[in-house]
Amino acid sequence: MKTIAWYHQLAGEMSPAETAERLPFTDIGLATIYRYRLGEISPRTELLEADDPAFNWAREVYEVGPRNVPLWDAMWGSLTPADFKLADKVMPAGDWSSSVTDEIFFDDLILARITGFRQRVVRVESVTSDLEALIAAIRVVRSWGVLGTGNPLALRVLLEGTMALPGARGLLEQFGLQQPMSEWIATLFHGTAAEQQRAAYWAAWMDNDELYFSLCQLADLRKAALRRSAFGRQAAEFERMLITDPLVGESAH
Repeated sequence: MKTIAWYHQLAGEMSPAETAERLPFTDIGLATIYRYRLGEISPRTELLEADDPAFNWAREVYEVGPRNVPLWDAMWGSLTPADFKLADKVMPAGDWSSSVTDEIFFDDLILARITGFRQRVVRVESVTSDLEALIAAIRVVRSWGVLGTGNPLALRVLLEGTMALPGARGLLEQFGLQQPMSEWIATLFHGTAAEQQRAAYWAAWMDNDELYFSLCQLADLRKAALRRSAFGRQAAEFERMLITDPLVGESAH
C-alpha cells in the first residue's frame, strides 16, 4: 500500500508509459512501473531519495501517508496508552455507545454514530479531517483487537463507515488505496464474527457525496430547529415572569 500511494503521488494523472518516460532512470521499464502501481515491489532507494521536489513529496507519502497524515503508523505502528484511552472513551467495551444527541437528528443510525465519532476525534477541521477520523478509527479497532474484547461487527462498521466519509474516500481514491484498504479491513477481522468478503454495512451515502452532505445538512437544520424551539420556550417563560401589571403599571414582582 505504501508503494501504491507513492506511485500515485509521483504519477498523478500520467499514464504508466508517461511516468516511465518522466523517471530520471533509464533502466526502469514499463513492466516495473506497473509493478509499482500494483504495489508488488517497493521503490528502489535511489528513487525514494532522488533530489527532486516531486520525489521528495512522494517519499513523504511513502514514509508517512497521504497528505502527510500518518496512515501507516496507525495501521502498523506501535500502539500507545493514548490509543487505549481513546478506544475506551469513544467505544466503551468496544461497542457503540448510544447517543441520543447524535441519533435524533439522523434517519440513518450508522451515519449518526459515524458522524458522532468524527466529531469526537477531529480537533481542527481541514482537508484531511475525514482521513484523520479514519486513522483514529484504525487505532481504536487495533486497540480493542489487542485487548481481545469488543464487538467485531461494530468495530468493522466503524472502520468502513469512517473510510466512506467523503474526504477520506476521496484521498484514498486519489492515492489508489480504496480497494487495498477494503481488503486490509477484511483481513483484520479474519476469524471473527465480522469476517466476510464484502462490507459489513452499506448505505447509499457511503459512495454518494451529494447525498451525504444533504443528510448532514438536514441534521443541522433539525438541530437548529430544536435550538430555536428550546430558546423560544425559555424566552416566553422569561417574559411571563417579568410581565408588567397593566393596572398598576408596576412589575408583578
